[in-house]
Amino acid sequence: MTPVSAEQTAVALNSVDASIINNDFVADAGLQPEDALYQDQADSPAARPYINVWVAREGEGDNETFQRLIELYHTAEVEDASSEASGGTAVFTDNPADELQEILDEIEGNLAAGS
Repeated sequence: MTPVSAEQTAVALNSVDASIINNDFVADAGLQPEDALYQDQADSPAARPYINVWVAREGEGDNETFQRLIELYHTAEVEDASSEASGGTAVFTDNPADELQEILDEIEGNLAAGS
């Protein structure tokens, strides 16, 4: 096994038998999601550490610029572009902050325990 950075995993397919490719690089690599030997499930507990979130420093949660960015991100145009860039594999959710904090606490607890 040879670790490479995420953006290099698709390129590595030229010299390895298999590669783990993040969905952000599927379309750029000319691959189709159907080419995958395995795909994880976005709603699986195993996928929880990989949820992308918008965060702000304490006291900045109501910042108008941040709120506008979030609003724009959830427009059909941006979601469609993100989905296209991921080869149609992007999954959009709107997890409440307290749920995301629980997920983070669980991940940090697992790391501290060495599991």
